[in-house]
Amino acid sequence: MGEATKEKGEALSAAPSAKFGEIWGTLGERLSEIRWAEEKISGNTFEVLEVMKSLKGKGDVKARCLREVRELEGALSQATEHSLADQSGQLGKMFQMEDRLASLAQLNAEWANKSEIARREFNRNLAGVSQAHSAHVKDLQKRIKDLDDNREALREERRRLREEVTKAREALSGAKEAASEACCWEELLKSEVRSLRTLVENSSGW
Repeated sequence: MGEATKEKGEALSAAPSAKFGEIWGTLGERLSEIRWAEEKISGNTFEVLEVMKSLKGKGDVKARCLREVRELEGALSQATEHSLADQSGQLGKMFQMEDRLASLAQLNAEWANKSEIARREFNRNLAGVSQAHSAHVKDLQKRIKDLDDNREALREERRRLREEVTKAREALSGAKEAASEACCWEELLKSEVRSLRTLVENSSGW
């Protein structure tokens, strides 16, 4: 963006410079025309004076020569006035162009300042986003580590529970065997008790 602003300023500076060159060229041409007219009038005046000297005493020729001199002087005065008017107009345009150039230079400086402010603001925002992104990545990495730790702890807990379940099953199996054996002994004892009762009853009958 800074390079585009610089190129824009250079383009704006180049355009008035070309216009000033054109104006000065026009003024130079006008001055050359005036000098040429002055030289021509001076030459004609010299020729008229020479004719007047050679035709001294002839009033009509003198009057005609004087009239031509006055006409040439009038033409020179008119050409000078026109040239001065043109120069004044060209100078006015040049001053306007200088004012415009100064205004454009100020505008270019303001745009360059705004561009620099925008660039700094963008860099600050970019730094903030980068910092926030880095913090977010670190937080995610911490969460992933915590999840891995929790998953490992759950694995250990599940393994411990499996061992406890296995031990409980083994204990239950042993308890069932003991209960079955106790039932067998109970049936055996009941059978013996019945046998003893029968024996006692038979003995009392004798």
